[in-house]
Amino acid sequence: MVPMESLQWKTAWRLREIAEDKKLLSLKSGKNYDLGEVAKDLVEDMQVMDLVTSYLMVSR
Repeated sequence: MVPMESLQWKTAWRLREIAEDKKLLSLKSGKNYDLGEVAKDLVEDMQVMDLVTSYLMVSR
């Protein structure tokens, strides 16, 4: 369990929002997504790269 105020939780929540905004994922739909494909699309996204880089820099 990760505390909601942690940087890890906030980063993961933002990644989920990005995936939903880009119509790659909708957790409310109940659809079984290929998370490998979702991850591949997110890894290639500049917004995601910036977010993850920021997380890594702060979490050191």
